[in-house]
Amino acid sequence: MSAPTISNTHHEGVVFLALLGITLVAFAAVAGVVNRFRVWQGSLAKRMYERGQQDLRMGAPEAAIGDFRSALSFDHDNPGYLLSLAEGLESEKRFDEAEAYLLRVWESQPQDGTVNLQLARLAVHRDSPTDALRYYHNAIYGIWTSDPVQNRINARFELVEFLLGRHASTQAQSELIAMLPGLLPDSQLHAKVAALLMRVPDFQDALVQYREALRLDHNNKVAARGAGHAAFELGFYWTSLHYLEASNDKSQDAGSASMIPMARLVLATDPFLRNLSSQERHARMLRAFDAAEQRLHGCMQQHGESPVNQSTSGPGELQDLDLRGEQIKRRLRSQSLLNSSDFAESLMDFVFTTESSTQQECGEPTGVDKALLLIARNRETAGQ
Repeated sequence: MSAPTISNTHHEGVVFLALLGITLVAFAAVAGVVNRFRVWQGSLAKRMYERGQQDLRMGAPEAAIGDFRSALSFDHDNPGYLLSLAEGLESEKRFDEAEAYLLRVWESQPQDGTVNLQLARLAVHRDSPTDALRYYHNAIYGIWTSDPVQNRINARFELVEFLLGRHASTQAQSELIAMLPGLLPDSQLHAKVAALLMRVPDFQDALVQYREALRLDHNNKVAARGAGHAAFELGFYWTSLHYLEASNDKSQDAGSASMIPMARLVLATDPFLRNLSSQERHARMLRAFDAAEQRLHGCMQQHGESPVNQSTSGPGELQDLDLRGEQIKRRLRSQSLLNSSDFAESLMDFVFTTESSTQQECGEPTGVDKALLLIARNRETAGQ
């Protein structure tokens, strides 16, 4: 057999190159068709997704679910489509299906703040506090594509509401304290934190936050009213009155409306306030004693008991107090005894003990009797 000639070899090379060229052209054509098909799929998926979003806004979640499923049939693992489908399923109360789709996204994006927040809400729905805490914390410390600071704050607020709803006050307090260092300098935001602290209840920290809210905005009436509430609960009646009057809110709730006259009454009744003259201090003690005696006799009458000087039976708890009051009254004939710190302490101890005992026996007092109870509980702070 003769060896191939140079001419034959050249001819075969030309044929190979031609075939290679045809193959490349065909491959490029096919790739172009495939690429155009994928672009068409993506465009169609996007249109179905946008239609689904519109259906959600129009209150048609069932139609939206169909749209999102169609979008996913063209773009199987698009996280945005999966999240929206989960949202639609949640609105239809198909929580298990929604969680399944969310977990698909979470497996690939475990630090995504939005996904973790959605999973936390589902955990709340199925009453799984352990999962809820985990996902809420993931959301708080996770990655957010937009407005991360505000989204983390909002997630923390949701978590606090969840904890307060479960009466987990200590955990709720810890979450609120944890968010304070990074809190934005926004008056309404600080007032919101303060309102949640009031529900814990943590009146001391609530007052601090209300004051910060007022520092940022002196005209924040909600913060002024809240500061008045917090101060009242802490027994700072002068401070409470200052803030409640400063709020100047005609739409005050019943609590605020009752706190103002009671704070005034406490300040007008308290014999331990500084800068009182001896005469005024003595007068307040005598009025307190008279009020306690009247409250005691009214409570005894309610229980069918007679005052000691009219009773033939052995003294009970209320009658024992009445006997003690009669002894103090006899000593009061000597006005100079009021200058004795020991006697003054003994008199006011009788007043406070009487008000406390009659509260237990005959229910909540009103007026001066309530003011005396508040003074007894907050003797050191009433004038602050």
